[in-house]
Amino acid sequence: MGLQFLLRQHFKRAKALYDADYEEDRVIIVQALILLGWYWEEPGVVTKTVFYWNGLATTIAQALAMHRNPSGSRLSPADKRLWKRILVDLIHQRQVGAVAIGRPATSAWSIQI
Repeated sequence: MGLQFLLRQHFKRAKALYDADYEEDRVIIVQALILLGWYWEEPGVVTKTVFYWNGLATTIAQALAMHRNPSGSRLSPADKRLWKRILVDLIHQRQVGAVAIGRPATSAWSIQI
């Protein structure tokens, strides 16, 4: 068994859990979608690439208001730090993906970090 085979198997299992709506915590779902976005099946595939998974994660993160200033929220300091790391990773993933496949780097965020 090669590394590519193992990576593909892990991706398929994680994607199956996502497709089955196994997880209910939306923060964990955003984190899982970020991880799914780092897996590229093959260079020629234009559907369900980093932009697909990142777009899903971004939509859910914005629905959770992760992009809002958390200073007045009831989030714990640990959750505030987690949300900030998630936002930075979403933005980073989109930029790296754009550079990797030669697409324009766009941002769907208006945030205060």
